[in-house]
Amino acid sequence: MVKTKKKTGRPKLVVDWKKFETACSLLATQEEMCGLLNISPDTLSRRVKEKYKVTFAEYIKKSGSLAKVSLRRAQFAMAKNSVAMAIWLGKQYLGQREPEKTTETILPFNPDFTNWSDERLEKYVNGG
Repeated sequence: MVKTKKKTGRPKLVVDWKKFETACSLLATQEEMCGLLNISPDTLSRRVKEKYKVTFAEYIKKSGSLAKVSLRRAQFAMAKNSVAMAIWLGKQYLGQREPEKTTETILPFNPDFTNWSDERLEKYVNGG
């Protein structure tokens, strides 16, 4: 007769993978995912490694890329009706910038400082 060891310890927490995938598609942080799934970051990392055979960071990077493509597509569609979005996308992807405004300081007169005393110059510089 073969004796089998009785399992001890906590049962494995079950991850709701549908919620996890939804959170990934919304670019949620690991902290947000853990709160949503009621699981610790370490446990989530282990479960992702078991299920997907990659680290949590690798999986998030891949799924985040897909989410960014989706978001970018929505932004470009929105730019068709929104001038502000079109301008923003132009700045982000086409290097477009607002023209810089230059301000010139114009003195009310152009004094000749050559004959001024040190005291008068100091007074003038200090706004006196």
